[in-house]
Amino acid sequence: MTNNLNPNTELTTSDNNLFIRIKNTHGSQDHYYHYLLGYLFPLINWYYFERPEWTKNKNIILSSCGDAMDPHTFSLNLSGVYVVNKLFHKESFKLSKYKIEINGYDWPFGYKFNREKILRVRNLLIEKAKLQYNLNKKQDWLLVSEPSVEEFNYQIQSPLMINRGAEHPSYHQNAKGSARSRRSIPNFLELVEILKHKNPRVEYLEHATLLDQIILFNTHNIIIAQHGAALTNIVFCEKNTKVIEIGPYLNLDCTSTKFPYFEKLGHIMRAKMFRCPQEMNHHYPINLDAFVKTLEEAKII
Repeated sequence: MTNNLNPNTELTTSDNNLFIRIKNTHGSQDHYYHYLLGYLFPLINWYYFERPEWTKNKNIILSSCGDAMDPHTFSLNLSGVYVVNKLFHKESFKLSKYKIEINGYDWPFGYKFNREKILRVRNLLIEKAKLQYNLNKKQDWLLVSEPSVEEFNYQIQSPLMINRGAEHPSYHQNAKGSARSRRSIPNFLELVEILKHKNPRVEYLEHATLLDQIILFNTHNIIIAQHGAALTNIVFCEKNTKVIEIGPYLNLDCTSTKFPYFEKLGHIMRAKMFRCPQEMNHHYPINLDAFVKTLEEAKII
């Protein structure tokens, strides 16, 4: 797969090029949730499973998802696939002779309608990650070196706790924010301290590759993270993985968030979903008693 192409008229008019517009349901494809489920998954499903025969001799021209997301697409080395400037792609799509629209899967109430597609893309990406991991044969493949992963298929018993770091420097200015600028847990280290006897693994995903994120979520059977795009990676979890989602907007019965993006995704993946309330807003300290209660409910402690 080639990186960004320089926009030109020949790209638009050539019979060798097929412009594909991937329509995510809402939000920005610069944002990881909308990128993964609203762009990459439908692209991979079309490319490997639904691509018409007449398109297989054509170059595939895609719109950029920004400097923070495009490297994930490039890492898959899709033959004959090219990325161009978003505005140029929008205008060229109108004029191009060969074009296709693909709908995204980034809406919680639509997961069930695309479940088969989501699962087969998920399985394909995990297999690709396994292959790449085995080719690399390196123990420091993640941002934190300990504890190391001996085998890809090994299910790690220590909790994986996702913290929020600094926003990616290339994050698109029109995206709706990321990292700790959008959400944070001021007393995150206190949560880690509660679980220190479980040897929790703390990771920041702002600069993690797609390979990093697939392997992290596929090899841990306990995930603890604040409501946000990182939990999109539930799609790579194995069945019965315990996932604790921290965040406000809990209903009175504390069973469902106002925006059940990850609750419903977890159900599709047969994960065991749990809630820990964050009072007031997305930057408020977590009540430690409530956190312990959630851990007990999940039988983590």
